[in-house]
Amino acid sequence: MFTVLMIEKGGPERRLTFDKDELTIGRISGNDIILPKGNISKRHARIVVKEDKFIVIDLKSTNGTYVNKERIAAPRVVTGDDRIYIGDFVMQLVGAP
Repeated sequence: MFTVLMIEKGGPERRLTFDKDELTIGRISGNDIILPKGNISKRHARIVVKEDKFIVIDLKSTNGTYVNKERIAAPRVVTGDDRIYIGDFVMQLVGAP
């Protein structure tokens, strides 16, 4: 189980808890985290828990997925100290692994 801490630019912090090994982030329903903004792709990114690591994968989104303000081109292992930027949202992963 892990928690996604999420802040939209200028907004309050939200906490979403998941008990699964993979989740998707995007603009449309069917994603685990729905971010209904124009700068978010329909299927924007995926977070996978594998071998006790968090892995962030960009799903060929138009505007990109960033880790610590660096656009990722390949899957990226992240820790609780890293920040994930998707559109106007900043996320941090907390808890296991």
